[in-house]
Order: sequence, then structure tokens, then C-alpha cells
Amino acid sequence: MTGLLAMAEDQPSPHNRVRLGRGAGAGGAPVPVVEHRHSARDIAARDRLVLAAKEVLSAAGAVHLHVHPIRTFSHALGTVRMGADPRTSPVDPGGRFRGVENLHVVDGSALPTAAAVNPSLTIAACALRAAEHALALDEGSRERELVAT
Repeated sequence: MTGLLAMAEDQPSPHNRVRLGRGAGAGGAPVPVVEHRHSARDIAARDRLVLAAKEVLSAAGAVHLHVHPIRTFSHALGTVRMGADPRTSPVDPGGRFRGVENLHVVDGSALPTAAAVNPSLTIAACALRAAEHALALDEGSRERELVAT
């Protein structure tokens, strides 16, 4: 017995989101609700990958094939999207949350897509860039304090 995992990146969609539910969870905080739908492109990509996996397993001598759907999310991205347009992205290209001077978003939620690869290194690079930006802001405020005194 063996298997293959067929995995494709979901197409970014503004309809896929995390919102606050009406109920309250632990400590009275609102319960997050994940809203997600696969696009026609997502389904076509999945079907093509499953077909390719079946072909590989059949060529290797598999007699019985079974497709087991995985109903979970990996590398959830885009819930606080980064971008140039303030109307569609609450995080600017530098990772700073718009309207809050010293708040940077440095996890996968700022990435609108992962380009179909594990986003860990991109997340680390964004975190380092945000840290450099925060240090520059801090140094700038210290310089302003010295000039003022």
C-alpha cells in the first residue's frame, strides 16, 4: 500500500475570508468563522493532479485506487492582505498595517498568494524586512528626540 498527495494552491479570492461570528468563545471573544469556496480553476487543478497520481500509481502496478479527500487548510494566506491599494489591502507593501504606525503583519496572512510553494521562507523574509523598517522608525524617532532637546 502506498499513496501520493495531490496538492495545488487555491486561486486567491476575495470571497474566501475569516470573519467574526455572532457567538462568543472563550473569554467572551467573538468566534472566527472561515468562509472558503473552491473556484472552478481549483477543482480543475485538483482533478488533473489526482488523474496524474492515478496514472503514476497504475504504472507502478497498483491494482486498487482510492481517493481520500483532505478537508483542511495548509498555509492559510491572505486574511490581512498586503498590497499597494489601500481599498483592497489593509497592509502596505512594507508589511505595515495601514493607519497604525508601529504595527507590522509578519505572518502568512499578509501574503495574497504563495505561488504554489511553502511560504515559510517568504514569511521569514517579510518578518526581517518589517524588523528593519521598525528599527529605522525607532532610530528616526530617537534622532528627532535628540534634535528637540
